[in-house]
Amino acid sequence: MHTPAPNGILIATLCCGIIAVALWDFRYRKIPNGLLFVIMAAGLAHAALAGGHRGAVASLFGAAAGIVLLVWPCDRGLVSIRDVKLLSAIGMWVGVAGAVRILVMSAIIGGFLACAVLVRLPREHRAEVRRNIATFARTGSFFLSPQELDDARVIPFGFALTAAAMWVLLYEARWAL
Repeated sequence: MHTPAPNGILIATLCCGIIAVALWDFRYRKIPNGLLFVIMAAGLAHAALAGGHRGAVASLFGAAAGIVLLVWPCDRGLVSIRDVKLLSAIGMWVGVAGAVRILVMSAIIGGFLACAVLVRLPREHRAEVRRNIATFARTGSFFLSPQELDDARVIPFGFALTAAAMWVLLYEARWAL
């Protein structure tokens, strides 16, 4: 089961919406729920109109995949619930396979973002990161919880999810702009 691929003005509008999410996440480290709801509702409506009940079901499975894929990292504090909702909203448009591809690509992009942030940190903060990674590898929990980190050390994962989603959407739409 596949969700119908958006094209033309629809994909351009969707891309603008998820770019707005990325900019908001990058600037404020938050993602507005209202914008996520609009993206989800539009994705479900598009799937139902373009693909009938099969398209709607595929869209709902894509949203569920977005939740399932990030529930463990969210429970551990590695991503926020807003990131889970964002992948779920994008999953409405791309289906299960697209949500998986987006997660893999965003993990790679997020790794590059983490390296960029790490390079900019002072030496003592990098030592904390090293201890935190070692503690997590040994115990599965953090030395510092993600809630204790300041904004300078938090990676805007919504930005990585959005970048990956843009690539998947444009690739799957076969550059239909």
